[in-house]
Amino acid sequence: MYGVVDAVAQTIELSQAGLPIQSMSLRMSQLDSLVKVVSQ
Repeated sequence: MYGVVDAVAQTIELSQAGLPIQSMSLRMSQLDSLVKVVSQ
């Protein structure tokens, strides 16, 4: 479960660093599928 928290923290860092929204949405889709795996 901590891996999910790390992924969220990294995504927030990326957005604060001003990287393209595209990479952030890619990260969010990875996070979404990770959450689905964890919750199964």
